[in-house]
Amino acid sequence: MEGDLEFDLPAVWRNAPAERTPRFFAVYSAVSVALQTELRRRIPDEWFRDPARFENVQLAWPLLTWQASLPFRPRTRNALTCDVLDNRIMKRFFREARLKLPGLLPGVHLRIMTEGRPELARGYEPKHAQSIALYVERNVRCRARLEGLLVAEAALLNGLIGLAGLAGMTRREQTRRVRSLAKIWNAQLRTIYTRQDFRWLLPELLKTATRAFLESKCELIAPPRTNVA
Repeated sequence: MEGDLEFDLPAVWRNAPAERTPRFFAVYSAVSVALQTELRRRIPDEWFRDPARFENVQLAWPLLTWQASLPFRPRTRNALTCDVLDNRIMKRFFREARLKLPGLLPGVHLRIMTEGRPELARGYEPKHAQSIALYVERNVRCRARLEGLLVAEAALLNGLIGLAGLAGMTRREQTRRVRSLAKIWNAQLRTIYTRQDFRWLLPELLKTATRAFLESKCELIAPPRTNVA
């Protein structure tokens, strides 16, 4: 599609561990958390570049609730990202978001006040954090927007999981997997929130994922510590 970014895949991904190897979970769980963390930082920063967007709470509140939430911490190889269909996981997600949102709102409130909008700023006072998160959880449209972000996180990671065991595939299959990854990432970032195009983030997100891959790998192959007399 027009505007899609080409993938310059770092060589390390050619050695991505296969799904049934011991290294798979260590590598991809680290990549998952790194991607979630970077997305929560970059997407809101860009989307709220225009302060007028705080006026529409139906769009602003879901994004802030997601930003405040903790990245999903994988526990098994079959659950590397937040499953929006799992009620238990989503209850925990919103509970944690309610706890973290009060720490995020002071900066938001100050920024809106700086823009000379005291009436609008009142709706973003930290004392409203609980009601904001609860509204997002219960309002169908707001919750759908937030869940769309979580689904996008999962899709981005699944694209990288498609590279698992790449070294053992035929050259033709390797090419197909890399092309599939590029297609998935471009499609997700093109419409990740309110259909604003975030494809320009692709290279930075890939760097983030690659750094997490390398750090997890180094941790695995580091020699054990020994006591020196």
